[in-house]
Amino acid sequence: MKDQGSCAAGWAFAAVSAIESSHCIREGDLQVLSEQHVLDCTADYGNVGCTGGTYYNAWKYATIAGLMTEKDYGWKKQVQKCSYDASKGKVSTMMPNPYVQIYSNSDYMMEAVDEAPAAVMVNASSRTFRHYRRGVISHGCGSPSAVNHSVTVVGYNNKVAQPHPANWIVRNSYGSRWGESGYVRIAMAGSRGVCGINQYMT
Repeated sequence: MKDQGSCAAGWAFAAVSAIESSHCIREGDLQVLSEQHVLDCTADYGNVGCTGGTYYNAWKYATIAGLMTEKDYGWKKQVQKCSYDASKGKVSTMMPNPYVQIYSNSDYMMEAVDEAPAAVMVNASSRTFRHYRRGVISHGCGSPSAVNHSVTVVGYNNKVAQPHPANWIVRNSYGSRWGESGYVRIAMAGSRGVCGINQYMT
């Protein structure tokens, strides 16, 4: 489980996680790719390092530059000079528009996650999220419109016995000591979703 540390670059981890997963599903080849590469080299695409960014911008970069592996370009928890080595670029997104965005529809969202893990944004500012340890978050995230952190939906539980809610299984980038070994479960809901999770699935 990866840990972004004090660098607010969840966007880089979500972007890389989605590319890793899609590549593994398509090619049967699991490459552990470099968030540092994306952090350092995507400023020209609108990202601002540890201050913020989007997975969309990272994917645009990945259409022209194969991402290097974590082994070749390790995580430093701060922005450094871009040190891309094309000879070590392993995985790129091949299509000019490598993503489709899904809004506020749990059925379509589940279909997307059936195909591959998907990047989303959530409101991670609340104590409920920051200090999450176990169980399903069903409220207490603050405004669903104030999304500020990117994570990856890797699965879901939609066949659960009451009173337990159907939920998304989400991989975070706060390390394995956070939450359920680095994961959080967020209840499925309509409209913008709990923690705003329904708005920017890609």
